[in-house]
Amino acid sequence: MDALPEGWTAYQDPEGRTYYANQAGETTWSRPGASAPSTPTKSRPSPTPLSPTSHLSAWSTAQCPPTPTSPKTLWQYEIPFSSTTLIASQFLAQIAELPEMVAAIGEPHARKLKEGAIAIETAIQECDAEEIAASVEQHVYDTVLLPLNSALVSEAVAATLSCLAGLREPGILPDSEAIAQDRVTEVLEFLAERLDAFQPFLFSVLVRVDAIMSSSNCNDFSTQRTNVALSGACAWLLAALLRTVGYRRFTSGVLWGWADRDVHWIMLLAKGMFTLDDQISLVPDTPLNGALCPVDLQKLQDSLATAVLGLASSSIAFDGIEQEVSQPDLHFAIHRTKLGIAFLESNIMESLLKASESSASRNRRVQLASFLRELLQTKLLLQDPTWMHQGPETVLIVEAARATSAKLRDVIGQQSERLWTELATVANTAKPPRSFLKDCCDIAFRTFVPAHISANFIEQCLADQNTAMLQADPWALAALCVLASNFGLASGADGGLSQVLSALPDEIRLAVVGCFTEWTGSLEESGHAHWSAFFEGLESAPPAPGHFEVTCALGSSHHAALGMNGLKQLLTGAPAELCCSLDHQLLVNPTRSVYGHVFETTVL
Repeated sequence: MDALPEGWTAYQDPEGRTYYANQAGETTWSRPGASAPSTPTKSRPSPTPLSPTSHLSAWSTAQCPPTPTSPKTLWQYEIPFSSTTLIASQFLAQIAELPEMVAAIGEPHARKLKEGAIAIETAIQECDAEEIAASVEQHVYDTVLLPLNSALVSEAVAATLSCLAGLREPGILPDSEAIAQDRVTEVLEFLAERLDAFQPFLFSVLVRVDAIMSSSNCNDFSTQRTNVALSGACAWLLAALLRTVGYRRFTSGVLWGWADRDVHWIMLLAKGMFTLDDQISLVPDTPLNGALCPVDLQKLQDSLATAVLGLASSSIAFDGIEQEVSQPDLHFAIHRTKLGIAFLESNIMESLLKASESSASRNRRVQLASFLRELLQTKLLLQDPTWMHQGPETVLIVEAARATSAKLRDVIGQQSERLWTELATVANTAKPPRSFLKDCCDIAFRTFVPAHISANFIEQCLADQNTAMLQADPWALAALCVLASNFGLASGADGGLSQVLSALPDEIRLAVVGCFTEWTGSLEESGHAHWSAFFEGLESAPPAPGHFEVTCALGSSHHAALGMNGLKQLLTGAPAELCCSLDHQLLVNPTRSVYGHVFETTVL
C-alpha cells in the first residue's frame, strides 16, 4: 500500500477502526491520497488539538493534551475569545462531521449544521454585528427542529441555543461589546414561531427522559447525557430571553406571556435551568461542563426564581382577561390548582428550595412562603365555597383543588426540615412580617413537620432582637400560638413561646387571647383547645397532629374542568392511534417495527 502523505499518521480507536490525522489537527476516516493537503484548506488560525478521549471532555476542559489519538478530536483555536457563540459554533462545526451525528440526522442535515456553524464563526472573526445576528438567526431556524433522537443531537441543539443567548454577551464584538438589544429582540421575534414548534419536541423528550431518570437509578450514560443536554437547552433558551429583557425587568408577567400561559411548559423550562449545575455534576463528561454552561447561571437562576414565585399572584391569574370576572374566587381556584398540578408533576420543590438557599435576599424566603400558601388554598379545605354547586364542573374544580393541596402538603412534608430551616432565617434577622406569619400558619396546617424543627422556627421568631417588638404586637404573638397549634406543639415544648406569653403584662396577654380567639384562618381544633386551656391556666392533652387525606385521584374530567389544554395534555391526551405503543404518549419522532407497531424513538 502507498505511503501516507507527509504529515499524516494512521491511528486506531478503541474499537479497532483505523483513522488518520495530520499535524495540523485534521482527522478523517478516509485514507488521505498522495495529493491530500497537509494543512487545512480554509484559512484560519492554527489549531491546537484537543483531548483524545472524547469529543465531550475536549469541550469541558481548558487545558488539553496535544497528541490526537481519536477521530473525535476537536479544534481549539489559539486566539483569545470570551464569546459563547464562537465556542459553540466551533463545537458544532466539529460534531457535525462525527459518524454518530451523520447517522442520527442524515448527511444533508449534518452538512447544513456545519455550514451554519462556520458562517457564525466567520462573522465573529470579521466583527460584523449584523452578519453575526443574521447567521445565528438562520442557524437556529435550521437546527432547532432536528430530531432529538440521540444525546449528540440534543447537545447540538443546546449549543445552538447557546449561540442565540451568546449574542447578548459582552465580548462577542471588540471592546467587550454585545449585539444590540433591539437587534437580538428582532431575532427572537423572527424565531418565535420556530421556537413554538420546538416546544412539543423538547417537552416530549424531557418528560420521557425525566420519567426514566426518576423511576430508578438510571445508569444509562446516553440517557444521562441527553438529560443534561436538554436541561442545557432549557437554560440557554431562558437565558436568551432573560439577557435580552434584562435581569431586573424579567418579571412573572414576561415569563407568563412568553410561555403563552402554559404552566407545565414554564415549570419544565424552570426545572431545566434550576437543575443544570446538579445535572452537570452527575455527568462531568459533557460539553455543558465548561464553556457551554452559562457563566451567569446563578444570576439567571435568581431572576427566574423571582419570576416563578410570582406566578400565583392576582396579576398573573387575571392576565389577558379583558371582561369583568363575576366570580374571582373561582378563577383564582382554577389558576392556582393548575399551577399546583404543574408544580407537582415537574417535581420542582427541591429546585425552588435550592434557589432560596442560594439567595442572600430575605425577601426570597418571604416570597417562597407566599407562593406555597397560595398553591395550598387552605380555605378550600376548611369549607365549601359558595360557587361549588353551580354545576358538575365546579364540583370537579373543588375536588381537583383539594386533591392537589393534599399532595402538595405531602411534598412539603418531605422537605420540611429544609423548608422550615430556610424560613427561619426570615425571623432570626428581624421581626417577621405579619403576612409571612400568616402564610406560615397555612403551610403548617395539616403538614408534617418534626417537633424539633417547628420548635426551632418559633424560637427564631422569639429571638432577642424580636422580643420587644413582638410584645408590642399582640396579633403577631397570637399568630405564633396558631402556628404552634398547627405544628402540634404543646406548651412547654414550643421554642419558648409559653415562657414569653407567661411573662406578658395582663393587658397585652388579654389582647393576645382576643386575637387568638378571633382567628379566622387555618387552625387545628386540638391545638386551639390546648392553647385556649393554657391561657386559662388549665391542663389539657397535647395537640394531635393533623393530616388531610387525598379524597380523589385526578382524571381527565378534572383536567377538562380546569381547562388544562397545554403541552402536557397534548402529550398525554392524544388518541391511541397517535401514541407510542410502549408509554402511550403522543408520538413525536415515531419508528415503526416490522410487525406494524409504532414507537417513540427516544423510548426504545
